[in-house]
Amino acid sequence: QARARFCLTPLIPSKSCAMRVALIFAGVVAGDDLPTLSKATIKGATVSGLSSGAFFATQMHVAHSSTFVGSAAVAGGPYYCARGSETTALTSCMTGLPFGPSGDNLFKYAQSQVSSGVIDDVANLKDAPVFLYTGTKDTTVKRNVVNANDEFFKKAGANITYETTIPSAHSMPTVNYGSACGHLGSPYINKCDHDTAGNLLTHLLGPLAAKAADPTSAGKFIQFDQSKFLPSTNSLSGLSLGNTGYAYIPTSCEDGGEATSCKVHLVLHGCQQTIGDIQDQFVKDTGYAEWAATNNLVLIFPQAKKSLLIPSNPEGCWDWWGYSGKDYHLQSGGQMTTLMNMLKHVTGATDSVVV
Repeated sequence: QARARFCLTPLIPSKSCAMRVALIFAGVVAGDDLPTLSKATIKGATVSGLSSGAFFATQMHVAHSSTFVGSAAVAGGPYYCARGSETTALTSCMTGLPFGPSGDNLFKYAQSQVSSGVIDDVANLKDAPVFLYTGTKDTTVKRNVVNANDEFFKKAGANITYETTIPSAHSMPTVNYGSACGHLGSPYINKCDHDTAGNLLTHLLGPLAAKAADPTSAGKFIQFDQSKFLPSTNSLSGLSLGNTGYAYIPTSCEDGGEATSCKVHLVLHGCQQTIGDIQDQFVKDTGYAEWAATNNLVLIFPQAKKSLLIPSNPEGCWDWWGYSGKDYHLQSGGQMTTLMNMLKHVTGATDSVVV
């Protein structure tokens, strides 16, 4: 397997261990359990991500297209872009050099995997909502790489919204939180007067109620133990996953809440955006929870973690090139199975949890 030693963002000095140990997450309810919510349904599940999380969100949508009805990729390329190769990931799938990925060829590859049952039928992608984003100042994942993702989903017949005009560097653009829009660097959340989270959720879910000014007034952030969702043959360290995941649960979706049913959306951070890197900024400050609070939407924020040796993932990226195993892009992949187990647990679909 490829053991990547890179990130989708330039290297920056890491936070001190002392700072990491001392993190206090205001407004986050500590706990070891992700609850099973009687109002949450697996029907209509969606997934989104930034950078490595964008590549992985696309992987999850394609591999589990009978479960995920839509996906959003902010600064990410097509399914199986790296083809299990660190070199290809670093070049064709980021810089677009010496030539960018072919969405057409990668879609043909996905089609070829269906008959063996390792991914769901790509026919499920027809008319599926897909949101793509590339900033005009993104020098990390070039536009032709994201264009290949657009080409892939066009071949699938998906319903695509593709935003290309915002002058953002490689980052998650927000309305009013983060660094300057054209800044490249931590926390890779940029203030661009642009509601990316709201736009992608609207495309994936349809018209939304007005967002909440304060999501904690209508819900809560919680922590949960990620080890409970591992396949039995894997460990957190072996998959480069953190001990603790995060979720946002609207009050309306709890037992006794006013919602009839609640959908679930998985949100995947980028490299150097784990809790250990930027504390809870990606969880709380990217704009998702404000919309979830008023739209009966449960959010799950799984966490990767940095790993220096085996596997080699020093920047805490999601696996879209193969550091966790050759099947990283298939339903049997360890990270993908872990995240699917989280989704199935919170919705009560425990009969199909992979152990």
